[in-house]
Amino acid sequence: MPDFFNENLATSVTPTDAGLVSLGQRGFAYVADTTATPGNFAAIQIIADAQFSALSAINSTVGGLVGITLSAGTIIYGPFTTFTLGSGKVIAYKAG
Repeated sequence: MPDFFNENLATSVTPTDAGLVSLGQRGFAYVADTTATPGNFAAIQIIADAQFSALSAINSTVGGLVGITLSAGTIIYGPFTTFTLGSGKVIAYKAG
């Protein structure tokens, strides 16, 4: 498994909650700059090829995603608490 995989990320999410997050009903943040973006995010969708210079999540090691290029269209899921882009554009979907 990649070093950023963590089985402890599994949480109890109802289908309704998952649907609300996937449709952006909890809110979202469009980010295209390199300042830190704190929050409680359930998913981050890459809009333009992007690299993270920092990425933090609850109970997880996500260092394996820092510094690599993620292609437009990629969606990463997890309980993200803050991130900083090195380049690119993303939509971060709020968890609640």
